[in-house]
Amino acid sequence: MNLVLSSIETWQKSKRVTTSPLKKWRRSYLDRYTVNIPQTIFDQIKSIKNYIQDVLLSPDAALKTSQLLLEGIKSLQTFPERGFDADEKVGRQISKQYKTFGIVIANRKYLLFYNINTEDKIVNVTHLLPVKSDYAKLFL
Repeated sequence: MNLVLSSIETWQKSKRVTTSPLKKWRRSYLDRYTVNIPQTIFDQIKSIKNYIQDVLLSPDAALKTSQLLLEGIKSLQTFPERGFDADEKVGRQISKQYKTFGIVIANRKYLLFYNINTEDKIVNVTHLLPVKSDYAKLFL
C-alpha cells in the first residue's frame, strides 16, 4: 500500500498542475469557518452515547451516533449558511445578535442550532435537540 501511495505522490509531483480560476474561486469561496462548541453540547453528546450504550445496550450504535453527531457539527466548517432559517420557523429572532440557523444531523435524528458571525468566520453552536422535540416551543 505504501508503494502505491508513494508512486501516486511521485506522479503528482512530476505533473505541473496549474490552478484554474474556477479552482481558485472555489478555494476562496469555501474558506473554512471556526466552529465554537460549548461544553454543554459535548455533555449532551456524551449523555446520548451513554444512554444508547447503557440503556439500549448497543455500544456499536452509541459509538456510531456520537461520531455522526460530531461529523455533523464539523460539517459547519464549510458553507454553514446551508441550514434552514430557525428564526423564521420559530416566528421570532432567537439570538439578539445573529440570525439562527438549524440543520438536521446524525441520520436525521437530531437538530443542531447555530448562528454565524460572517465577519470573523465563526459558527457558534447553541443547541442540540432530538428531531422529535417541539423545538419551536423551547425557543418561545
